Amino acid sequence: MVSNKRLKIFLLVFSLLMAMFSYYAWQIFKTPNFDVDKKPFALLIPKGSTYETVLDTLEKHHLIRDELSFRFLAKVFNYPARVKPGRYLIYETTGNWELIRKLRNGSQDALKITFSNIRLKEDLAGKLGRQLAYDSVTIYRLLDSSSIVEPLGFSKETIPCLFIPDTYEVFWTISFEDFLAKMKKSYDRYWTSDRIQAAKALGLSPSEVGILASIVYGESKETAEQSRIAGVYWNRLQVKMPLQADPTIVFAWKDFTIKRVTGRYTSINSPYNTYRLIGLPPGPISIPDPRVMDKVLNLEKHNYLYFCAKEDFSGSHNFAVSYSEHLQNAAKFQKALLDNNFATPITIGNTAVQLGNTVTTLNNMTLANVTISSAFTPITVAQGGTGLSSLTAENVVLGNGANSVKVVAPGTSGNVLTSNGTSWISQTAGAASGNITIGNTTIALGGTASSVGNLTLTNVTISSGNVTANIANSTIDGSNTAGYLVIPQNSQNGNYNVVLADTGRHLYHPPGQAAATYTIPAGSNV
Repeated sequence: MVSNKRLKIFLLVFSLLMAMFSYYAWQIFKTPNFDVDKKPFALLIPKGSTYETVLDTLEKHHLIRDELSFRFLAKVFNYPARVKPGRYLIYETTGNWELIRKLRNGSQDALKITFSNIRLKEDLAGKLGRQLAYDSVTIYRLLDSSSIVEPLGFSKETIPCLFIPDTYEVFWTISFEDFLAKMKKSYDRYWTSDRIQAAKALGLSPSEVGILASIVYGESKETAEQSRIAGVYWNRLQVKMPLQADPTIVFAWKDFTIKRVTGRYTSINSPYNTYRLIGLPPGPISIPDPRVMDKVLNLEKHNYLYFCAKEDFSGSHNFAVSYSEHLQNAAKFQKALLDNNFATPITIGNTAVQLGNTVTTLNNMTLANVTISSAFTPITVAQGGTGLSSLTAENVVLGNGANSVKVVAPGTSGNVLTSNGTSWISQTAGAASGNITIGNTTIALGGTASSVGNLTLTNVTISSGNVTANIANSTIDGSNTAGYLVIPQNSQNGNYNVVLADTGRHLYHPPGQAAATYTIPAGSNV
């Protein structure tokens, strides 16, 4: 009887212990053990990492709730000896066993890379460097290496054509050679035999189709016009006419803030300057979109050689066969600019807004009482402005520090605008006034004197701050012997400087001595 009772107690205790052990084992294996938000955390394990490196990364991001249980299970399943590089996603529901099994088996989670509207090779390298296990500098160097790109059928300039815009799934640890091979497979899938034949019919290679498509896309996002614009450029290629494509100039400068291409920009020395050079540039100006490449392959056959923006600012274009017709279309556009206060449209969201007009709602963006205008806003004199909203042609804006700024017509040619503190006067510049005495002779400023006493002076300049005496072949008392020039008094408030530059002709200035400056103190006699 006692034995049965003891047996029951033992079984009860054993059952409780097993239940507790099972619960704890369940906790260790299955219970979510990582602090992750709704967005999964991507654990990146580079090549050569150790178990401790993985733990450091998890601890750095404060991910593990119960580190003891994670360490225990990791050692049970020998994960420290089976660390594999890769990108592994941790979800808010992930438990120890699920993550350890994924890590020890190297079961990576693929990442998605999307290419679209990338202009520069540097931008492409930067995008890949942020997602793959390579830095952008290394990727750019590989893309700029002939030994890497030429076996794929591209040059350093045309390699962006390899990347067909799409979304690709790749592993983070993929080698760059394998990544390029994956891109080549996608490229070859696009370039079917039919497309290759269509390109040959136009006299273009696949890369040249991509280059032309990138220019067409840069010129217009209007899909309805892209085939026609492609036809214009193809026509220019046939007659050996420069493409004169503005997007190529912007690309050459690598300044994508340029809104209007002028002569200042088209003077750049660049293989992408299609204003100066005939033919296609050496490479695309952006990763070409396959939909636009199809527009090029099926370009519209016509006789147009010119196009310019429509006068309705719709983003569409007027096309012309002759240059004279093109000038007429351009004149319409220029007139529309003038009629709209020299305004050009801007785009907010997908809506074109005409400058000078007032809008309250743009798509889903609500703007209250917003006026967009090209007119000048007056700035008050106190703010450093003129206080005026418009200026008359050829007028001059002047201020005297006391009164309102005025706009004054210069008037007669050669006149000087002066202010008496209350008004502006246009008048002939007055002659200098006052006298200066040299020796016993008084000279009126504004007059001309060639002889003073027995001293002949040549090219003498007398100013309010300096007396410059460039004296050539000076004669005193009819001889070339040493004499002296007397300036008996300086009545001015400031010093005079006398510059003696004719070596050997003056007292205190022996032959061979360099030019010297003598200061006559204010209010003194010499």
